[in-house]
Amino acid sequence: MPRAFFHPLAEQDLKDITYFIAQDDVDRALAFAEELEAICQKRALFPAAGKACDHLLSGGRCCPYKDYIIYYRSVPKLNAIEILHILHGARDHERIMRDEHYGH
Repeated sequence: MPRAFFHPLAEQDLKDITYFIAQDDVDRALAFAEELEAICQKRALFPAAGKACDHLLSGGRCCPYKDYIIYYRSVPKLNAIEILHILHGARDHERIMRDEHYGH
């Protein structure tokens, strides 16, 4: 079965999002983190359904979830997708993605 795994940058994004929301509501923060992880696992079932975002990441795709954009790429030999970033919609995605270097 296809699965999603998280690049260290995406893991840090998830921690940052959880911490930010926890400032107001710890229970909601933990629930939202679980929602994000579940959405990522569901995306692994249909990786091509995301919007192509080659202008930000060669072979990359993205999909929205609430106020966030999930960036990922397919890893066919592992029957998986790699979650690269989870960014709030208000952030400068082009700068962030341009400044990152993802190994293949």
